[in-house]
Amino acid sequence: MTLGELAAAAHAALAGDGAILIHAVAPLEQAGQRDLAPAWRAKPDEIARSRAGALILQEGQAADRPALISANPPLTLARTLELLNPELPAAAPGVSPRASVGPGVVVGAGVHVGDFAVIGGGARLDDGALVLAGAKIGAGCVIGRDTVIFENVVLYPGTVIGARCRIHAGSVIGADGFGYARAPGNVSYKIPQR
Repeated sequence: MTLGELAAAAHAALAGDGAILIHAVAPLEQAGQRDLAPAWRAKPDEIARSRAGALILQEGQAADRPALISANPPLTLARTLELLNPELPAAAPGVSPRASVGPGVVVGAGVHVGDFAVIGGGARLDDGALVLAGAKIGAGCVIGRDTVIFENVVLYPGTVIGARCRIHAGSVIGADGFGYARAPGNVSYKIPQR
């Protein structure tokens, strides 16, 4: 992205040439010409030695090269990292032909179901939900609007996930807990849990 685009998206002021292309964020001492470096805590001599193409600075700090100027530099850094390194893969709406979708599944607008995902019968995927490759959604599950189910997540039948949640890879939700009662003869008897 250009530095100007980053400034607008990160809600930071732009100092200098907004047309320079930024490829990554890097530490001040390792940054090169196409990198943006956090420098709000750096000493002037550290900034002068850096080869960074652009800097993130605190309001009131002098800029010797193009920079994003911010009242909250850590927030500007977080927003910039998110823009340059999106966590989610590009996911076009639709259900992969390699996914398995059970009967009676309700699929909202803009939903993505990835390769080899399994959606159990009667599940509901609300608008904008993303179910990535290999996830297993049990029968009757509900996945809220704009929720992301990452790769290889397992949701047991009947699990309800709200709106705008992120369930990371390998998570299992709805599995048994560790509740047991003692039966005669000192036998453990499993207590059903949901």
